Order: sequence, then structure tokens, then C-alpha cells
Amino acid sequence: MLRLRSFYNVRPATDKPRGPCQLKAAKGGYSNFGSTINPAREYQRGQQFVVKYHRNNHGPGGFIRLSLVTLKDAMSKNVHTRNAFHYSCWGAFLKQAGPNELSTDRFGFNFVGNDGELHSAPRAYYQSFATVPRCVPDGVYILGWVWFGGTSLGPIKDNRPRRPDNRGFFSDYWACSYVRIKGGASLTSSCDPVFVNDMMQFSTDGCMAGNDSPGVCSYEPCISEGFYRKPQPFKDGSKPPSLTPSLFQ
Repeated sequence: MLRLRSFYNVRPATDKPRGPCQLKAAKGGYSNFGSTINPAREYQRGQQFVVKYHRNNHGPGGFIRLSLVTLKDAMSKNVHTRNAFHYSCWGAFLKQAGPNELSTDRFGFNFVGNDGELHSAPRAYYQSFATVPRCVPDGVYILGWVWFGGTSLGPIKDNRPRRPDNRGFFSDYWACSYVRIKGGASLTSSCDPVFVNDMMQFSTDGCMAGNDSPGVCSYEPCISEGFYRKPQPFKDGSKPPSLTPSLFQ
């Protein structure tokens, strides 16, 4: 399990773009970032892992994208786009926080952020389940996370799964962490990025989202009409290029 603390891309419109990693926060020692010497998590090739992220009083809507890049490419949005290996829906697998997930660590971090400040439901968070690509060599990497195409401004009423709203509003929100990949399945010569519609109980067309790519909304509010769709690399039956070990060197 990896817990991630996200930060926004641009707000207000006069601010400067941010992402995909907030280096100042990493230097500050957030517990979820770890370090090159002591990464936040160690995974094996082919291993399924879960990323827990804040609900922060927001209903579901938008996409999540995960990427793995070398340390030198931590701040390259182009490389994070090229090395993206997992896409899914923002707001899936809602889980009410347990007693041990409500406390704040010495870095001021917990599992629920400010969730509960704008609603009376028990504090909760969302989850994403992904698999480490089998084409990634052993090493220490940056795991990148971005929420884009965010919708939903309706109030939280309870902790039951809810249908996403179709009102696009949010800019891109980014997070990153040091992780180590070591062992596991044999290294393969290539692997394919995946899109997982993990909210398909609402639509088999994809995730409810206001846009289909990071960078479309560089400000808030970013008003758009959301609809069920796939992320841009998978649009209209397309598939992104395969990943190869050389991309992680």
C-alpha cells in the first residue's frame, strides 16, 4: 500500500504550472515520498499494489494516471506521459478510514486529509489498484500520480458509492513518491499500458471526466461538461505505444 499526498497544478490562473513532482515537498520529508536511499515502498515486477488517496470532500469524477520514471526525469511531464502504465477512474473503491488511519504523523500527513470538514459522513478515502509492469528493470524510480478531468462539486452525504457528477471543474492534481522495483516476474522485452474502468457499474464507456488528458485544464475553475469516456491514449479504440526496458534507464 502506498499513500499519496496530491497538490494542484495551477490556481489561480495567474499562478505558474506545477507537477509532476513537488520537489520542495519531497525535500521537506513527507513520509509518503521516502528518499532515494530509503524509498517509500518496494515492489516486485508483476506485483499488484494499492494506492490510497484523499477524498477531501469531493465526490468521484475524472481519471487517475500512474507512471514510473527515472530519477533524472522526475520533473519531465513528457516522460511521465510516455512512461504511463496505468489509467483508472478517480473516486473508485471508497473506503471509510479505520481508527489507525485518522491520526496524523510527524509530517502532518494522514489517510484522509481534510475530508469531513464539509460533510458529516465518516471520513473516508479512495483507492486505486495497479500492477507493476513486467518490463521495468530493477532500480529506484519515481512513481508519478495525477488526477485530471476532475468533476463533481456536489456535497458528500454518506459513504456509499455514488454516481459521478458531470460538471467539470478541477485542474490537474499531482503527486509522486520514490519506489524501488526489485525481483519478481522475469523482465520482459515490452509491456502494454492499461486502462481499468473501475467504476463500470455506472458506465461501460469509461470514467466520467471533464477532459481526457493532463494539461487541458491549467487553472481553476475549469468549467466543462463531463461525460463517460476513455483517457486520450485509449480513445476510439486506440492504444498507447508499448513500454520497453530502455525507457526506464
